[in-house]
Amino acid sequence: MSGQDKKVRGFGSSIRRMVGRKPAQKPDPAQAEQKAADDATARLVRQNTPGLLGTGSLSLCPLKPDDYQKAWLELHADPDIETYTELHSRLFTSLSHLLLDADATRCFYHFMKKSTPHVDLLRFWLSVRKLRKNADAEQSELLSSAMNIYSTFVSRNAPHSVGLENDVVSGVELALSPDDGRVTADCFDEAVDVVFARLERDFFPLFRDSALYVQYCLGVLAQPTLRVEDVVLNDEAFGYLLEFMEREAASILLHFWVAADSFHKQVQGGLAEGDARADAMGLYNRYFSLQACNPLGVDEKTRVDVENNICAEGGLTAACFQKPQHLVYTALQKHFFPLFRRSDLFAAYQRELTATLQHRLQSGGNQSGSNGSGSVPDTLDKDEEKSGDTTLAAAGTTAAAAAAA
Repeated sequence: MSGQDKKVRGFGSSIRRMVGRKPAQKPDPAQAEQKAADDATARLVRQNTPGLLGTGSLSLCPLKPDDYQKAWLELHADPDIETYTELHSRLFTSLSHLLLDADATRCFYHFMKKSTPHVDLLRFWLSVRKLRKNADAEQSELLSSAMNIYSTFVSRNAPHSVGLENDVVSGVELALSPDDGRVTADCFDEAVDVVFARLERDFFPLFRDSALYVQYCLGVLAQPTLRVEDVVLNDEAFGYLLEFMEREAASILLHFWVAADSFHKQVQGGLAEGDARADAMGLYNRYFSLQACNPLGVDEKTRVDVENNICAEGGLTAACFQKPQHLVYTALQKHFFPLFRRSDLFAAYQRELTATLQHRLQSGGNQSGSNGSGSVPDTLDKDEEKSGDTTLAAAGTTAAAAAAA
């Protein structure tokens, strides 16, 4: 028997002991009766809780059912998160994801201010976002804020003009003087879309190629708050985690999580019912079917719930695989990811980024940014003003060490 086989069997034995599965033996009548009562109680307790079988890839994780239950309750205690598929990586790969994170937004602001003459594009975008957040404000306050944005960034003689075409400016002016006299927070929608497209096309790629971006990534990796989605949802970092999971004979967990994430997004994006059901059946056959070669190892109730979700009379929904994805996410975050962070592969990824940072610093291109102690744009919210210092400070320390190496 290979070492890996022994490891897999050892973990499987641990899980079987954990959930009370023992080799078949002639039971004592009293013990059998007590066991039946205990099993009935356990079924009631776990009625709406994802569980765990003693076989499949999840059996490699020594977490207890209570760990999954606690994580499930924590997830649904946050009203802003419906499923794990809505999480994003702080090692962002798109501008839209960058702007969801306060630290990353601050870092991008410093890049725009230091390396380009077009920081007003970002300041305008942030100002409009702040206006939208205050959409329920009193009409006088909303109008005052909108007019300030217009006079600062949009009007034809604006001191910080973002260079909008005349027809876009005219559209904003019409929105600021509606027939009913009530201004709404969507008055800049067309203008902000134009500005976002320019930021995404002309400046985000430059930022990704800068030393400051690598500096920021190293700062994120050094934080104790680093989470599995930071790595899974970043193409470069994902490769290192996948190799680690292959070593652990548990790469199927990552493959399922990514596949379920893709399924969720496609269904939300309007995937046809027939195509969605076919994709869902493909995932079921690969990861849940009793004939699956490499099953996840979820409990029977979760497996049946997935079947019911796929065959629901009301139609298949994007949350079809929510519970098993929760199980996988919990196993990754609480067991495998801490092991990965202590592995040689995680260290190798950090070394690769450090080498990239050194190269960019020595090439004479974009230099590393400030440590976050400089001025903050008044268009960032207060929480964004404060939160950016941690990552940039950590990244500044890493950059200095790399430059001195």
